[in-house]
Amino acid sequence: MGRRSLRYLFKCIIPALLLTMCSKYQSFQDGGFSEKIAASQRWAVTLPYRSGQELVIEHASATEVLLWESQKKFHLTKISLSADRRPGAPMHLELDHGNFCEEFDSRRLLVVGDHKNRKYVTLVDRVNLTPQFSTNFLFEASYHGRPKIISLPGRIRVEDKLVFYQSKVEIQRHEWSDANYRYSVPYVASLKYDIHILDPTKRTTHSFTGLNCGAIEVLRERLADGKLQAEMQRFRTFPFSKRSQELDRCIYSLDQFFLLDQGKTLVFCLVNSEEERLYYSIDLLQGDRSLQWRRADDLAAKYPHQLVLTKRNPTKKLKSRDLIVSGRTYIAKQFAFLSGCLVVVAREKWAEDRYAPTCSVFGIRFLEGKTAHLDRSWGYTLMHEYDIGGVIEDPISGAIFFPEQRGDGLFKVVGLSAKDGRQLKGFPANFKLDGWGEGAKRRIRIVGTTIDAERRQLYTHDRDSNRIVCADLQRIRQ
Repeated sequence: MGRRSLRYLFKCIIPALLLTMCSKYQSFQDGGFSEKIAASQRWAVTLPYRSGQELVIEHASATEVLLWESQKKFHLTKISLSADRRPGAPMHLELDHGNFCEEFDSRRLLVVGDHKNRKYVTLVDRVNLTPQFSTNFLFEASYHGRPKIISLPGRIRVEDKLVFYQSKVEIQRHEWSDANYRYSVPYVASLKYDIHILDPTKRTTHSFTGLNCGAIEVLRERLADGKLQAEMQRFRTFPFSKRSQELDRCIYSLDQFFLLDQGKTLVFCLVNSEEERLYYSIDLLQGDRSLQWRRADDLAAKYPHQLVLTKRNPTKKLKSRDLIVSGRTYIAKQFAFLSGCLVVVAREKWAEDRYAPTCSVFGIRFLEGKTAHLDRSWGYTLMHEYDIGGVIEDPISGAIFFPEQRGDGLFKVVGLSAKDGRQLKGFPANFKLDGWGEGAKRRIRIVGTTIDAERRQLYTHDRDSNRIVCADLQRIRQ
C-alpha cells in the first residue's frame, strides 16, 4: 500500500468508521410511528439541502419555523407560516463555518463556529436570512510537542456586547528519581488569556490575544510559589501531599467582565478553586499595554454605581456540583422550572467517583425551618443507564418530556407532570445515542423534534424523505 493510500486511510476511512461506531440514530420510523405521523400530518416541507442526523429545530411559533444543522457547511433554514398556518417556500442560508445558532434579539440570529484556532461569528437578519455582519477571532493555538496546555473557553453577553474568551493553563512537571522510583509533580508554568469583544450595533471589535497576566507581580508571585511547592516535594518525608490542591490553587481562569467608562474600559476577574479573585483592567483604545492589576476596593470606590464590593466568606466554598435532596447527594444533569415546580434530572452519588447506574427524574419542594433544605416531592427512575442530553418542556400543561427505553431496546418519549410526577403520554421523536460502545460515556438525546405547546403541534425531521413534518400533537397522542 502506497503512502498516498495510507494517508487516505487514516484521514478519511478510519474517522468515518469511528464516527459510525460512536453513535446510533433512531428515527420515528424505526420506532414504528410512520402511520401515526402520516394520519395526523398537517403539512410537510422538503428541505433545500441534504439533511443529516443532527438537525436542530431552534424555534417554532405561529409565524415561522427556524432550523439549523452543522455539517461540512452550516445550514440555516426558515419556513414562514401564513395566518392559516400554511408553510411557504423555505429560505436557506449556507455558511462556511458554524457550530450552533441562537436568537440574538428579535431581529437577528447569532451563528458561531470554530475552525482550527479561530472562532467565526456571523449576525444574520432574521427576516430574510441574509448575513449582516461577519468576523473571526484568533485564539492562541496549542501545538504538538509543547507542555500540556488546558484550554477553558467561554462566551458571555455584557450589556449589548458579546465577549468571547479563553483561559490557557500551561502545565509542566518537576521530575526526579531515587534508587527505586521516578517521581513527577505538576505545576502551573504560565497563564495566558484571550479576550475578544464584539459590538454588534457599531459592528466593531476589540481583541486581546495571549494576555500574560503572569507578568504582573501579584500573579507572578503565586505561580513562582506553586513551582517552589512542586520542587520542595522531593525533600518531604511523604511526597505528593495535597498535590492536586496546590495545583488547583494556581489555576486562575476568566470569570467576570465589566465594561465601564461608557464602554472604554474593560475590567475582568480571574478566579481559582479557592474563590480567590484578582481584578485587571484594560483601556480598549490603548490595547494590552494598558493591562494592570486593580484592587477590588479601589474599583468599588471608583465605580460605586456599577460595582459592589462583597466580603468573601472563606468557610463557604463551592467545591463540587453536588445537590443534596432529602439527605441524598446527586449530580444534576438537567433542570426545568414548570408550573411553579422545579424538576431535576440527576444521577445519585454513592461515593467519590461512584454513581448510581441510572438517572432519576424528580420534583423538588423547599422546606423551611432553622435551615432551609430540599426535599423530593415525587420521583421516577429511568429504565436505561444513559445520561440524558436534553429535555422538552411543555409550559402550557406543565410537563417535562425525556427519552426512555422500551422493552424491545428502542427508545420512546415519556412525559411527567411537574406538579405530582404523574406519567403522561409521549409523542414520536428521533433519537441520537452518542458514545455507543463498551466503556464509552453514553448519552441519549432527542434530535430533530420539538413541540409548539401553545398551538398543540409536533415538528419532527423525516430524514429518510429529507423534510420537516408538522403534525397535530393532540391527535397523535390519542
